[in-house]
Amino acid sequence: MSPSSAAAPDAREVTGDASKVRLRFDPVTPDQPVSLGPIDVYRVENFPTAGPMPWLDRSDAEQAIASAHAAELITRDEAVLCRHWRDYGYVILPEFFAAGLLDEAWAEYEGAIADGSVVPQVDRGQENATDPFPGRVLNPHDKVPEIARIWADQRMTAIVSLLLGAKATPFQTIIGHKGSEQLTHSDSIHMTTYPLGYLAANWIAFEDIAPDSARWNIIPAAIGCPICFRRMSASAAKRPSRATQPTTKNTSPPYPG
Repeated sequence: MSPSSAAAPDAREVTGDASKVRLRFDPVTPDQPVSLGPIDVYRVENFPTAGPMPWLDRSDAEQAIASAHAAELITRDEAVLCRHWRDYGYVILPEFFAAGLLDEAWAEYEGAIADGSVVPQVDRGQENATDPFPGRVLNPHDKVPEIARIWADQRMTAIVSLLLGAKATPFQTIIGHKGSEQLTHSDSIHMTTYPLGYLAANWIAFEDIAPDSARWNIIPAAIGCPICFRRMSASAAKRPSRATQPTTKNTSPPYPG
């Protein structure tokens, strides 16, 4: 399925049923085990090229999705999620977390800032910002119980496990009143796993998104292209590819807003 050959799935058809995953996944076991002791710096160039590849990144992903659906291992809604992830690299789950829970978590977070138990950082490039909003906080789930509740939500963990084809474990959070306003960039230093492809990020809006809200930039054309690591950016820029060219055109499928 692609934007030109078929209609994009309606995200609002993905219901709470998408959390009832019947497949059970194990942690990833690399095809080629490595000893971490001799590795001084955990960068991709210091690891061998090894599998397994995430199931939805493989060439037979459509057959695997259809087979799992036919065997009633996944529901129709889960199959919709899998196909959208395969084609575009992201999924949208409208109102997945109840508004009341988000409001409670945000109030508790702001209370933690007020009492000093969490201290927002000053984001790079915003040292002289004049707006009244604090910077971001890394791993607030360690200090704010309601944030931890969202972070550890088993329904979300089940969906990420389904999309990656491996048992997912939440391990980090970052929260803020405003975005960092960074340009399109590679986060490979944070996102690289061994084997490659086994990390996903969940972006959660704690307030309604208005037309003048800052945009979250997605480059769907990069799906299926070779991964561009941060150290490759300078040389890759001399020979642009779909994996390294930012785009301002919205080529992602339409979702009802």
